[in-house]
Amino acid sequence: MAPSPSISAANLRTSKKRVPHCRRKVKAQITREIIVPKDQHRVFIGKQGAQRMKYEQDLNCKIEFPKPQENSDVTKITGASEDVARAVKVLQAKSNEISASGRGRIRHSQEVLPVDPRTSRRALRQVDCQGVKINIPPPTAHSDVIIITGPRVAVDQVAAEIQAIYAGKKDTVKTMTAKVAQTQHRYIIGSRGSGIHEILRETDVVVEVPSEEEKSDVITLHGEQSKLGLALAQIYSKAASHVSTNIKCPMWMHKKLIGPKGATLEKLVPESKEFNNLKVEFEDGGVIYIEGSPDKVKNAQVALQAEIGRLEKTETSEVIKVDPKYHKHIIGRNRSVLNKICGENTNVHVQVPDEGKHSFEIRVEGDRVLVQGDQGNSENCGSFG
Repeated sequence: MAPSPSISAANLRTSKKRVPHCRRKVKAQITREIIVPKDQHRVFIGKQGAQRMKYEQDLNCKIEFPKPQENSDVTKITGASEDVARAVKVLQAKSNEISASGRGRIRHSQEVLPVDPRTSRRALRQVDCQGVKINIPPPTAHSDVIIITGPRVAVDQVAAEIQAIYAGKKDTVKTMTAKVAQTQHRYIIGSRGSGIHEILRETDVVVEVPSEEEKSDVITLHGEQSKLGLALAQIYSKAASHVSTNIKCPMWMHKKLIGPKGATLEKLVPESKEFNNLKVEFEDGGVIYIEGSPDKVKNAQVALQAEIGRLEKTETSEVIKVDPKYHKHIIGRNRSVLNKICGENTNVHVQVPDEGKHSFEIRVEGDRVLVQGDQGNSENCGSFG
């Protein structure tokens, strides 16, 4: 057995001195009770107790709030005397700050005060909101409750002013509906809702446009009877500000109408290069889609149809069916045979499909007279072998 370690008299005296010192530290732990209103406890505790743990760490104290089922405002703070004193000051100051702030809830009719935050703030623009936050639920929340937070006196004042606006409009606001083709709804709404916000700003009329999923042509207006007509006129004006149309055009003409780097299209329809002014899109299936203001769409339609008519008279696109095994003979080495077929006719283009496609179709495009002549030459090439 190992010998017991020896303890000197000096060490023994030092150890005896430490024991009462540790006892004094334990005795220095005190607990104080302060009043924190029960409705404030959740602010101090935080989500899953995170805020309380932060207070405890920062203040070096243990903080106990009553359990939720207890009807008590007493909060206990345990720790060293100086830490407890500091914690009491911090928690009471925070509690006083919360007590000085207010929180109001107002139920409103969506017809009177719209539920979209941007339009709602314009509807409430008379209210002095300095130092006060007004939380208006978005349409997706399906809520008609406005929540106001801030200094208590200011919250009460703002709540009273909003109630006054609501009371003043409640009996004068009327509702009407109008039918507008769903394809035109986006022009009424505008970029990021700018269209309906403009109508609200100028007429104090709330415009409700159905979502695309509803597949409805009915637009609803809420406002004073005297202003509904003006708002409706703006709706029709915005709906008519843009139109769209389709032009039938053979696919082979698309590249001819567009031209290199869009040069031909820009010459035919100069407005097509302007951003958000006129949209011209060449779609599959032989269709050209045009969208923009009525006059610009009409001008573009006339110009494109005139060019399509000219191309139909002067040019053509023909398909010749040739067994793919002869295609390389038609092309020749370094396109020598193909160049010989076309000769000096730069207005004729022969498109031979890639070998991997295994297609029989060779397309000849260009001047109508020359294409028909080159078509005979190409067909003769089909007799190779």
